Amino acid sequence: MIKKIFLFALSGIIFLLLFNGCGKKSSLYFCEDYVDGKEIGVSNRFTPGYLTVMVDLRPENRKVGVDDVDLILTQIKDENGDEIAEKEIDIIPFTVRAEWDYLYFQDKERLGFKLPGTYRVTLADKNGKKIASGEVEVVKK
Repeated sequence: MIKKIFLFALSGIIFLLLFNGCGKKSSLYFCEDYVDGKEIGVSNRFTPGYLTVMVDLRPENRKVGVDDVDLILTQIKDENGDEIAEKEIDIIPFTVRAEWDYLYFQDKERLGFKLPGTYRVTLADKNGKKIASGEVEVVKK
């Protein structure tokens, strides 16, 4: 009897956790473009070129919290998929609104990847505190 009550209670807890969004995390991800409120071509694998970076903080009910941020681009794997010492590619500044929880970043001059490899993109405040981070693989055309 006690075993049945325990299993019933455990099932209820698991159900509540699943349906209250437990485990959902904020994310930084990539798409080809963001037009009229729509993400076009979402993926984590692209050929060389310019990308749009998306940041969704809503799953954790967070706001970006600052008005000035940086996107920090680093390469973490070479074109063969072998890990390399993390190499900074660029730091791109953006101005946002502290109360935003869903953001997109575009810069057709700097927010691009010319060479195949795996890259980490980190959204950070001006003190270097990470807000969100994601990885993208760039493959040969």
